[in-house]
Amino acid sequence: MKQTLATPAHTSSQALPKSSNRSPSRFKNIRWLILLSIILTGFSLLLPSLLKIGLERGIEQALSEQKPYRASIESLEYSLLFNPGKITLQGLNIYQQSVLPVTSVGQLSVEISLLALLNKTIKLTQLTLDQVKLPITLLNASQIQFLGLTLPLKGENKLDETTDNEAFAYQLDANHIQLNSIALTLRTAEKTSAETRFNIDQLQLYKERDFYRFILESQLNQARIDSNLQVHIASESPKVLGTLDISPFNLAELSPLASVFAPKQAHSLKGHLSSHITFTAKMTDQGLAYYQQGSLSLNNAELLQKNLSVTLPALSWKGDFHVFTHSTPQVHAKGALNLRNMALKLPDQAITLQQSVTANITLNATLSPKALKLSQTGQIHLSKLRLNHADQTLEAKQIQWQGSLDVVNGAQPSLKAKGKLTAHELTAQSPSENTDSSVNRLSANLESEVNLQLALNKSGLSLHQKGTLDFNHLAASLPPLVLNSQNIHWQGLLNAKTQPEAPLNLTANGSLSMTKLQAKHTQNNLILGQFETLTVDEVGVNQLSHLRLKGLNIRQLHAIKPIKPDLSKQHSSLSEDAGLVKTEQLTLDTITLTDLNTLALGNLVLKGLESHITLSQQGEIRELAPLLTPLSSSQTKQRTQPKTTKIETKSSPVHYSLASLTLQGNNHIQLKTYQAEPPLNKSIQITQLNIGAINSQAPHTNTPFELKLTIDEFSHLSSSGHAQPLNPKINLTAKAQLHGLSLLDLSHFSEKFIGYKINSGQLTLELDTTIVDNQIKAQNTLQLHKFEIIETDKVKTSEFGKDFDMPFQTGLAMLQDKEDNIALDLPITGDISSPNFELQSVINKALNSALVTATKTYLLLALQPFGAILLAGEYALDQLSAVQLQAVTFPAGQITLSKEMSTYLSKIHHLLNERKALKLKLCGGASPLDKPALLKIAQAKQAQKLIAQQRPSTADNVPKERSTQPKITITEQQVLTLARQRQAHIKRSLITLGTASEQIILCQPSLSQEHKLPSVETGL
Repeated sequence: MKQTLATPAHTSSQALPKSSNRSPSRFKNIRWLILLSIILTGFSLLLPSLLKIGLERGIEQALSEQKPYRASIESLEYSLLFNPGKITLQGLNIYQQSVLPVTSVGQLSVEISLLALLNKTIKLTQLTLDQVKLPITLLNASQIQFLGLTLPLKGENKLDETTDNEAFAYQLDANHIQLNSIALTLRTAEKTSAETRFNIDQLQLYKERDFYRFILESQLNQARIDSNLQVHIASESPKVLGTLDISPFNLAELSPLASVFAPKQAHSLKGHLSSHITFTAKMTDQGLAYYQQGSLSLNNAELLQKNLSVTLPALSWKGDFHVFTHSTPQVHAKGALNLRNMALKLPDQAITLQQSVTANITLNATLSPKALKLSQTGQIHLSKLRLNHADQTLEAKQIQWQGSLDVVNGAQPSLKAKGKLTAHELTAQSPSENTDSSVNRLSANLESEVNLQLALNKSGLSLHQKGTLDFNHLAASLPPLVLNSQNIHWQGLLNAKTQPEAPLNLTANGSLSMTKLQAKHTQNNLILGQFETLTVDEVGVNQLSHLRLKGLNIRQLHAIKPIKPDLSKQHSSLSEDAGLVKTEQLTLDTITLTDLNTLALGNLVLKGLESHITLSQQGEIRELAPLLTPLSSSQTKQRTQPKTTKIETKSSPVHYSLASLTLQGNNHIQLKTYQAEPPLNKSIQITQLNIGAINSQAPHTNTPFELKLTIDEFSHLSSSGHAQPLNPKINLTAKAQLHGLSLLDLSHFSEKFIGYKINSGQLTLELDTTIVDNQIKAQNTLQLHKFEIIETDKVKTSEFGKDFDMPFQTGLAMLQDKEDNIALDLPITGDISSPNFELQSVINKALNSALVTATKTYLLLALQPFGAILLAGEYALDQLSAVQLQAVTFPAGQITLSKEMSTYLSKIHHLLNERKALKLKLCGGASPLDKPALLKIAQAKQAQKLIAQQRPSTADNVPKERSTQPKITITEQQVLTLARQRQAHIKRSLITLGTASEQIILCQPSLSQEHKLPSVETGL
């Protein structure tokens, strides 16, 4: 058409000069001019109609290859005789078996400079397109369909683009292009897919001075897209600058397109995108330079795929964004990024992530062929973070980073970070293996000064960190254990390096401190341990197998303490609630762990130790009972589980050592026992405790020790010596002295266990003990001052007395001196490893031997030369006590004492006077010799009486008749009466000497069967 329009004008311009040179007449020339004018006028009148019909048929012919289409043009106007030329098309409609057109163009108006064509320039002075309706079908990722025509989205490759460009060497130039009311509809090949409508309300492109102005006012479905640009094409560095505004665009309308471009993946895309940006894109010799400033927001966004789900309720960016596509591309960003309640799900990996992000970005990125370099400076704020992986959860209310990040992603990736990292209410949670319903939980606030360098190369990974790490308000729950700490602070260096086929090389040096740490056992409301502060001056870690601590200091340490007083307990008291151990300060100068099996402790010092120990009726430590009960139950549970084959592995023995242990300051133990009623409460002050070196690798080395105690203020115990605490066989050499221990508090125990009540008494004890390979040899000296006991339970005393050859109470009384003091040597020997060795039995035997020996010795000295002494263990006595003294003999039939026996009674009196607690029993008193002696005495008396009766009377000399005398008979009762008289005579004599009447006890008189001098048996 262009050539058709141009040919007549060209022909006419050359014909007139030629005709003017010819010789015909002027009339002929005018006639030809008139004829030509008529022809041209007719042609010009017919040409639009012809062009209109030709264009309609051409469109129909082009579209008829696919489906039958019908085209109609309302009008076609042109003006090519003047410069610029103008073509106007109105009412183009294309139909396909329908009343309404499928495609329509309301008006197309083009003004073109004809003269510019001569300069191979297509110069559009004006192009206007109005009221356009254009449907497009997206067949696949590379083809579209328009009015039945299939068109590629990408141009075909050409073998010789240079030749084609030279064949069409026209340049395009436009002064003003305007599009109004352009409606583009896009749908996919699926019949059920929704349409995507792009309506251009107005598009203008016009020239201003040295640039083009581009104005777009459009609507994509319900979203507004407006732009105002300056396009600098003719400059040495072409550039585009202007604004782009997008009102909320519903991303769900792109889902049909996503299914076309990624047909193998199921997509669901939602959200509303908005932007307001001002940008500049400039092409230079070095590449593209892009500058952007403005805001971008995405609300209620959601992306769903088979193995991915992303939800973005709100995403916004406001700031600057620069891109440079030089030989080394660069990206720079500076602004504010906000991301609220993002949710990410990876079902295949059972991972979910939720978080909100607020960040002040200052980002510099360099994309070289070898590596990506990224540098970020500013604040990054994460909130409401929640990460789930299977049944494990990580949460944080807030995480904030303030500092710089430098990342290199290439052949040797690296990371540098310097700044401050904080995390509030950081929580990690996982199921507990102990119970079905409980969980392991860790929560804390974290603060860290970071100076991190991380590098990865072919040799491995290297890490260097210098800074601080703080955990505040830490709470860890590992049911049934709970750990809480107000603060844990680390400051120092950390270096780590990995190498192929080599263990991790880890070194760390720094200091550590903790405040208000507490470990609890929730099942029994027991505090396992707590302290106010813990500091370690130097911490050194090397190779994960060597740990070194220097300067450990713990203040206000508590161990094994009830969480709450048990008010329901019958015997609740302060000591029970205060805990097992408390110390004001614990210091340990060094701790070294080598190869994970050798632990070396330096000098341990405890200051202000306080221990509360409560013994139950069964002798168990109540403070430990709640802790031991769960352990025993777990062991029972393990025994009830099915047995599995265990693979025995050899492991190195664990070695440990302690340089020394020292107690300083005010240290005391509060001991309370319920083994008797009322409970015994004792306060023990530890004035000195020193223990020397202990080493598990040298178990046969002696460890010196020294101990000094004060019991209830007035009693003192001191002990010193050396021992081998780690020797399988007991070896000990020690001397101990106990002074001034009151025995009154032990009375309830003696009543309960041996049936004696202690009325008074004080103990002094000296122990000299040597144990060599379990063989004990102890020489003990015992002193009892003013010791007095009373029998309260005969059954218990009898049971206790089975181990003694004499009554215990009598033996003690025999040992008491004038001041009621008892001195006793108590040697103990034996094999303490023997199954038959019982300490109580050994002590009883030693005590019995000491009592017997001391009693015999004393009595022999006190009664000499009257030394006939027998013990109950040697001879069985019926009525006498454990000690039978020499009997008091009498002449047969008499109650008078010989001088020798009177001397003997004086010695007995002296004995009883010195031993007020002794009781003298008088038994027996008669023998078979008494009966004939009494008969003889009776007969003598009868004869004397008879003589007196036969003497002549002075008043009457008359002789009288001789009287008849009865026969004398001595009965057994008469003999027993004599025996009773003898006992009474002895008691009377002793009382006369000064013996207390209550010290002399008379037995029922008895007749001995032995034919010897009558005697009264005496016993103690």
